[in-house]
Amino acid sequence: SPEDEVIEIWTARVVAVADQMQAQDVSKTLWAFALLQLVPPKDALRALVARGKNIAVNFNSHDYANAFWSLATFNKFLLYRHSPSGGDSSEVTIYGGEDESEGASEDMEMIEMIRDLRFRLQDTASSSAETFGAQALSRIVWSFA
Repeated sequence: SPEDEVIEIWTARVVAVADQMQAQDVSKTLWAFALLQLVPPKDALRALVARGKNIAVNFNSHDYANAFWSLATFNKFLLYRHSPSGGDSSEVTIYGGEDESEGASEDMEMIEMIRDLRFRLQDTASSSAETFGAQALSRIVWSFA
């Protein structure tokens, strides 16, 4: 479909420039995928995770909030995809997935990537926690919801 072609073009570009992204770029790109109810394709997710882990110390409270919310949203999408009951989130699909068994294995790999970035960001956010004001703290706590 035309929408799929647009997504493919933009995700290819994300992969190409991810190593040049700043913290805000990484967090907003993750956030945009989550708002579109799409888990980034594996190559784009891998590039964003790698870059995010490398520059985690440069994230500010807003970047943390966007990233944490996006990563939690991706996890929900990936986990509900294989849930027997599904729920409303079962309508969300992983872009570029193959058959169900292969897709489940790939999903687990993506969940691990998401977890790695989340843990790295949690470490750096925790070491900066004393510098965050009330608004920054509430924003970050909200992102875990």
